[in-house]
Amino acid sequence: MLIGWLAASLDCAEMFGIIAKRIRLLTYRNDSYIMDAVAYSASVRMKIKTVELHFKKDTEDIGFVDITRPVEHSIVDSKMRDGIATIHSADPNVCITTLDNEIGNITDVKAALERIAPSKAHQNGNGEHGQHDIRPSIVGPGITIPFKDNRIIIGKWQQIFMIDFDGMEMPKKVIVQIMGE
Repeated sequence: MLIGWLAASLDCAEMFGIIAKRIRLLTYRNDSYIMDAVAYSASVRMKIKTVELHFKKDTEDIGFVDITRPVEHSIVDSKMRDGIATIHSADPNVCITTLDNEIGNITDVKAALERIAPSKAHQNGNGEHGQHDIRPSIVGPGITIPFKDNRIIIGKWQQIFMIDFDGMEMPKKVIVQIMGE
């Protein structure tokens, strides 16, 4: 039986700054260790850039806004080649997710969320909490996407969406925090 495990040998790093990049990978097979990869220990200065984007849906219904291109432009503008981008909603009625940009998929997501948290349910206090407050908490406020050579790494048909559950057509703030080198 082949069981793989990682033995990490990381250099101490300054907080929020220098990180060690390589990890030693060892494989255990029949009571003997076999070196699969050699560790390189390199220190790299991590850069962080935070961008604030604003989007407005074009309907009073649940709004699905494709934000893939603005996120990609933020990464290119950051001058970082490789890293990760965290895309986060700064509004409690908005969530961020990935989805195949097809009208059938959007309709299916709306129907699924209606079954899980009906729009007229949970009327405690300030109106229709099912759609506006509960649904965003199910999908989640943000995602993290890797990028390499200034291009986000997602599926061929996959797009980044902001889903706005608010009943009003007000601009929503989305934070993109880019970390890399």
